[in-house]
Amino acid sequence: MKHALLALTFLCAFFHTATATAQTPLNVQQYCTVPGTLNDSCFSNAIAYVVAHGIVENPDSRMAYEVEVPTGTYNFTNTVTIPLGINISIQGNYQSGTWGAIINLGTMTTPAFLVQADNVDIHGLAFQGTATAGQAGIQLGDATHATYDSRIQNNWFNGPYIGINCFNAGGIYMTDDTFDVGTPFGIYS
Repeated sequence: MKHALLALTFLCAFFHTATATAQTPLNVQQYCTVPGTLNDSCFSNAIAYVVAHGIVENPDSRMAYEVEVPTGTYNFTNTVTIPLGINISIQGNYQSGTWGAIINLGTMTTPAFLVQADNVDIHGLAFQGTATAGQAGIQLGDATHATYDSRIQNNWFNGPYIGINCFNAGGIYMTDDTFDVGTPFGIYS
């Protein structure tokens, strides 16, 4: 009986781990408010889905979800907030020198993404802006929420006033991000 209980405990722990980490990636285009209209609503709605349906590991965090961002230009007029309590990976479509997933900031005067959660991964996106003051591709943390242990990598910033704003953040891993001449402040703190 003791061996059977031990085997059952191992099996349950293995099954829980296997199912918790084997999430099907979410396609951000399936969450657009208006189907076929690529904008910030696609991201906000996908993140809202993760908040509502994420697998609960403990009361303070949810398992990681992968959000795929297919080729297209996503026009932003509102900031997309990645709230506390979720771990999410936002993966753009980058193909051998061609940026497929473009975040167009237009004349926004706020960040495209505001990261409040820990352990967020954003990579493979191209941020295009107009160097409007206050405009940022990604802002890490805000006045009330610090963020830690996130990864910002392989992104291209062409024109936002600030590429990555480390407002209230620590332990951030940034690598292989490109800041073109049209971005006055690549990494700002």
